[in-house]
Amino acid sequence: MEKNKEKHMLAPIPMHQQPALNKELSGFFGKFGRGSNVEVRYLQSVITHEFLSNIKLIEEIDGSDKWNVKDLFQRNVDHDRVENELVPYFKDKSKVKFFPPLTLVLLPMNSNNVVSELKKAKADSEKEQGVEYKTYGDEEYFKFYDCTAGHQYSYVKWNDEKVKVVAVDGQHRLTAFKSWANDPEGLGDLESMSIPVVILGFSKFEEGPETPELLDVVRSTFVYINSKAQKINESRRILLDDESVNCVCTQEVVQYAHSNDQKDFEELEKDKMPLMMVDWRGEEKEGKPQPIPSSIFSVRDIKDWLHEYILGDPETEREVSRYIIPRLFLDDEVPSFNVSNFPLSHIDSKTVRENFKEYLLPSVMYVLQNIAPFKKYISELRGLQGKSIEDAGSAARHAFKWVCFGKSSFDTLNRDAVEVEYSHLCSKFSDIKEDNIPRLLSRDIGIRAIWSSFSILKEEVDDFSNTTKNWKEFSKWYVELVNQVIEDDWFESFEDNPKANIKFLTHIAFSPSGQIINYKPSAVDKGLGALISMLILKKYGDIGLTMVVWDNLKDSLSPTIRRGFRSKNMADLNTDFTGSMAEFRTELNKRIQKDIDAWISDFEQFLDI
Repeated sequence: MEKNKEKHMLAPIPMHQQPALNKELSGFFGKFGRGSNVEVRYLQSVITHEFLSNIKLIEEIDGSDKWNVKDLFQRNVDHDRVENELVPYFKDKSKVKFFPPLTLVLLPMNSNNVVSELKKAKADSEKEQGVEYKTYGDEEYFKFYDCTAGHQYSYVKWNDEKVKVVAVDGQHRLTAFKSWANDPEGLGDLESMSIPVVILGFSKFEEGPETPELLDVVRSTFVYINSKAQKINESRRILLDDESVNCVCTQEVVQYAHSNDQKDFEELEKDKMPLMMVDWRGEEKEGKPQPIPSSIFSVRDIKDWLHEYILGDPETEREVSRYIIPRLFLDDEVPSFNVSNFPLSHIDSKTVRENFKEYLLPSVMYVLQNIAPFKKYISELRGLQGKSIEDAGSAARHAFKWVCFGKSSFDTLNRDAVEVEYSHLCSKFSDIKEDNIPRLLSRDIGIRAIWSSFSILKEEVDDFSNTTKNWKEFSKWYVELVNQVIEDDWFESFEDNPKANIKFLTHIAFSPSGQIINYKPSAVDKGLGALISMLILKKYGDIGLTMVVWDNLKDSLSPTIRRGFRSKNMADLNTDFTGSMAEFRTELNKRIQKDIDAWISDFEQFLDI
């Protein structure tokens, strides 16, 4: 039997080959419902590395460069991704392998062109060596053999001189496997690996009605697979990713709340962050987020805090060495971690998870649970939960489960009663938020400024004291001071903020017209995060520490302030300046610098330094 044949059958199939149909693959036969006068039959199977050479990408078909643009439906292969991500993943013995089947199509060819007109598959019966098959196809291109003893004993044959087997989904996986198969260092595990495939054959259902051309059908299949089928949402992806250090740590923050809210209300630790504060499901409707009505931040937000302010970027060697490894105490492991441990293996993921839970999670949760507005919000949520259960009993218990875990269709109670209670709760959440959480703290910029200033001060205080403060102890120090800053209304809206605060918040957190600005994660360290750090140090009262940190942060704040003053002075000069462009620029820079110097002088006076 030829080397490139695949045999995985439990019932015998005939050894005799029709002269034209010289390639064969066995597996489980099936068919999809027809549409547009097109029938789709398929075979689910597995292949080995020896079969890979039979599969083509469109770009590998001679003459495909002359096809119409609309027929070149495959996206180009990202060879960097193949060589730097997929091949190492497949070869890595520490990783559990899983990947969906390659989707292949039998494409009849006439020279270098696809046979565009679909043919009606000839249906017949054949008996070989006592085994009966229903057949669909012809002797020229391809034929499916559906075993009457069981679909799992079926196979498909094709003529490789007239048919190309083309991958319409999984071209990056296919390219990675082909690259591995040609590796001069050898096949390794690929030699024994079974690669799942689904091979499709299209044919006309009946003569007469108008039928789309073959490539139109193949292209629509590709589009559906790659765009119509629902993709995993970002929150779920983060909660399932065990290779990213920031995702693993995010999971533990959510799990902290999740494990508490699984208890009956009477057994809950009422001061812990409720799961309903986190939009952890990340549900969407028609592409738009549908957050949990009681949530004030998302799973993506938590990951961003960790990535931007606490742990850093695991793809950056400097941040791995400076932040991730020491802050998770991974240098104490035997063997100690280094940049080669990222992305995480299954074993390393466990280590990171346990170290985060021991060293950083208590600190993170202390901040989230003791920032004064959040603490009050938690208390109000639990109070509402208790009052609702007292008034509505089991209906309220189920309604809170819906809030936390999503609506269920398996409730045994009166669903209408639960719906009423759920709607009542949702209407209350917005009021509780508005009454307890200042405007900026309810927005991305506010909570990012908390974590930005937390990270800035942890590093600055440690450097100044030449010690490494325990994270939980630092959290207590930080929260006491930042609550005083919050009490002074620095996180209120533009309209509700005292004028003395607005003087320094303008160009940092607000535009002159009151719009929130500089809220992106990477901008907060040079904006509101740096400002809040200095306000905290003013409350702390250590002049030496305040002066040292201000010397470091002044350079961070200056470019942010400059942008604001540049826009303001540009608008002023454009209305009344007369002179050359060079004179305009000179005057502009002069005014900007004057405003910056005045801002810095006023702020230093405010800080008493």
